[in-house]
Amino acid sequence: MDVVRNSTDRRCTSARTCFYKRGSRDRSSEWQKLYTAIRTDDKSDLMNLIDEDGMRDSVLEYLSQVHMGMDQTTFLHETASRGSADMLRTLLDLDCDPTVKNAKGQVPYQVAMNRPIKQIFVEYRVEQSPDRWDWAKALIPLPVEKPVDVDPEREAAAAEKKRRQKQQKREREKVRKAEETKQRSEQEEQQRYLALSDREKRALAAERRMLQMSANTVAAGGAAVPPPIALSRCFQCAADITGKVPFEYSSNRFCSTSALPLLCSRMKRICVVTRSLFTTQIRNMLVTAQKIDPVQAKYMEEQCILVDESDRPISAASKRQCHSMDNIRAGGALHRAFSVFLFNSRRELLMQKRSLSKITFPSVWTNSCCSHPLFNAHEMDYEKAIGVRRAAQRKLVHELGFKAEQINLDDIHYMGRFLYKAESNDQWGEHELDYALVIRNFDAVPNLNPEEVAEIKYVNQKQLQDMIDESNKAGSQIRFSPWFSLLAKHAWLNDWWNNLDSLDSRKDATNIIKLH
Repeated sequence: MDVVRNSTDRRCTSARTCFYKRGSRDRSSEWQKLYTAIRTDDKSDLMNLIDEDGMRDSVLEYLSQVHMGMDQTTFLHETASRGSADMLRTLLDLDCDPTVKNAKGQVPYQVAMNRPIKQIFVEYRVEQSPDRWDWAKALIPLPVEKPVDVDPEREAAAAEKKRRQKQQKREREKVRKAEETKQRSEQEEQQRYLALSDREKRALAAERRMLQMSANTVAAGGAAVPPPIALSRCFQCAADITGKVPFEYSSNRFCSTSALPLLCSRMKRICVVTRSLFTTQIRNMLVTAQKIDPVQAKYMEEQCILVDESDRPISAASKRQCHSMDNIRAGGALHRAFSVFLFNSRRELLMQKRSLSKITFPSVWTNSCCSHPLFNAHEMDYEKAIGVRRAAQRKLVHELGFKAEQINLDDIHYMGRFLYKAESNDQWGEHELDYALVIRNFDAVPNLNPEEVAEIKYVNQKQLQDMIDESNKAGSQIRFSPWFSLLAKHAWLNDWWNNLDSLDSRKDATNIIKLH
């Protein structure tokens, strides 16, 4: 009862506040009794309150003007949605306005619990004069008159048509449920298959081939053949490949060559993206085929976060998939990334030259640190970009050798999001939704990871501009990453640089800016 009373007090307080603003004197106890009478469908208490000396005009005005709670509902809304027929008739007789809308733009007729309650509104309209209320605004219809003369044959035909429609609907629903059951069974079978070890998969495949040969022998003898089962499945994705000509590698069968992307001349689509796809043997083949640094090849297995252009996560995808130009051209490789701009206490920007072994944009100058948050709960936390900032902390430790305790997450300022696309070569590129992060007054000494960073330098604004001018000259050996060039070109970098002491005023956490 205390919970109900507290809830009632809050709603009544909201209602009274709205009414007091219109000049009514304080009658808290009367309004409390009035609300309780309506909520409990106590018509006699309601009429007694109305008939008290000096109360009638105030109560009627209160009933017609009050709006309750955040939903801005009237007593008509509340009574109609609750399905209280007697109290609804009483309120309508007391001239409560049926055209008033709540915060959702609904009139009382629209929130009625059921047809009998709506019928009360219809009967009320019939009883009133045509100009009593704006009936179009109240959305209360006139009663539907049944035709006097009904053709029995037409009525029977309509009933038969309705019966056939219901039967067809039941049949469609039956087919749909059967298909869902089949799909669910197939998915469960695939999950069970994927949970098997390699040895168990091969044993199962051999057992099913023997079963198939046995079934063929029985069929030749004229006996009944058992129902078909999946006698062969893709070693990678567990798809049913019974009756198909599989692609075989190392005694394993695959549904297509796309399961081993770099054994094809061009990768079209990877069957399923999982960490188990790249075994040590396959990774070594890929490194040999493309002369990729083994360490970088291992990094290409990391799972990035695929997003749409509104930064809504879609699924996981490996770095290899995300940076494949085939996938980028097909429009399916947009992923979340970040770029860190680290300034020391002298307001100099730390620039890094990417390692020669990097697969995308090797040996180019760029900002302090660039990478991707991974597809896990720790780095996908969207609140205040905390997941991306955790990823930045991880990569600053990995690439530049800082200690994690030197990098406070609160000191990593999230400045905005930028969308861009760039081609490194015919095979690799970038299509990223890039979070720009700024760290200021950071004087820790770096310890470079040579697999990631070739060299670093601290530059002021003039020195950076000199590097940019030099890079624009013919035959220059200085090149910049495309994401850094775009941020510098559009003056975002200079804006943050010039306002390092007031970064909060330059942040834009709402918009996503497309860079060209």
